[in-house]
Amino acid sequence: MRASICIGRGPSGQSQHRFLSDRARGFISAAANDTLLEQCVDETIAAACSHIERNADGTIRRIVATEQNFGRIVVRGTDFSVNLAQTTRLGRLQIGGLATYLAARDKEPFEGSVPVHDAGTFDADSQQAFPHWRALGHVTWQRGPWQISYALQYIGGLTEAVALDEGFYQHHISSVTYHDIECAYDLAGRGRLKLGVTNVTDRDPPFVDANSAANTDAATYRLLGRTFFADIRFRLN
Repeated sequence: MRASICIGRGPSGQSQHRFLSDRARGFISAAANDTLLEQCVDETIAAACSHIERNADGTIRRIVATEQNFGRIVVRGTDFSVNLAQTTRLGRLQIGGLATYLAARDKEPFEGSVPVHDAGTFDADSQQAFPHWRALGHVTWQRGPWQISYALQYIGGLTEAVALDEGFYQHHISSVTYHDIECAYDLAGRGRLKLGVTNVTDRDPPFVDANSAANTDAATYRLLGRTFFADIRFRLN
C-alpha cells in the first residue's frame, strides 16, 4: 500500500513538497546472521532462536538465514524540489534542487521478529545505507555557445552496528558532499565539446564495516576520487 500527498506550484513544477507513506507485506527477505543472533540473545525472540542450530555443548553449529516471503516494511518520508529559470542580459540561469528526508523505515525481516529501524543506519540485512537526509542541487549558466554547470550531491550521516565480543558498537559514518563542475561549448551546431571534473574535493568513500566487498557502500558512495573527463561529439549529417 502506498499513499502520497503533493503540494506544488501549478503545472510548471517550479516547486513541490511531497509526503510519502508506503507499506509492504510478504516481500522476500533473508535476515542477517547478526540480526538473528541479536534478537535471540538480547531479545529472546523464539522466532530468531529457531534459526540457530547448536551442538550438544551449546556452541553454534550453524545459522539458517534462508530467504522467506514473510517480510514486512513501513516507509515514511518527505521530499522537496525547486526548479527556477531566469533569462537576463548576461545569459540564462537555471537553479534546481531536490532534498529527501527519510523519517522512518521500519521492517520485520522474518515472522515474529522485533521491528528493525533502518532510517539513519546502515542495514546489515540488505547491505544498504539509509541516511535520513539526501540532497541534489545544480546551477547552470548559459550564454550563446557557452554553458557552465555546478552540481552538488549530499548524503547525510548514519550509524552502523558493529558486532564486538563485548556487544555492539555504534559506528558513526559522517555525511559526505560531492561537488562536480562542467564547461561546454557548442561548435556552431556541428558538435559539442565538454570538459569537467567530478568529485572536485577528492572525497574518499567512508569506511563501512559491514560491507566486506569494498569496505564501503558502493551503491551509495563514489569509489573514484577527483576525476577529469572530456567529451567531444560531432554531428555527421
